[in-house]
Amino acid sequence: MGEGGSGNLWLLREHVREVLRCLPAGGLFVTDGSQHGRAERGEYDSFWRYRDLKVEDVQALLQSAEPFADGAGRQFRCVGYAGRRYGRTLAWQRLT
Repeated sequence: MGEGGSGNLWLLREHVREVLRCLPAGGLFVTDGSQHGRAERGEYDSFWRYRDLKVEDVQALLQSAEPFADGAGRQFRCVGYAGRRYGRTLAWQRLT
């Protein structure tokens, strides 16, 4: 019997790297930014940086989400907004 993984910090660097190794170019990584571990800052903090942003206009939110690249050379850009769960849920597309 498990509790569903809610205590796992899915956006920690080692977990994100494991998932992104399986994500092909063109694939989507969709997250509300929860389960990131606030102490973890670095190449993947864009996946949770915008979760509590005080912007109500969705277009302004999408424009503020800057593209980024990780240490493995994978490039990402925000391509959509899917509403709110525990934070703003953004869809990031892997470009390379």
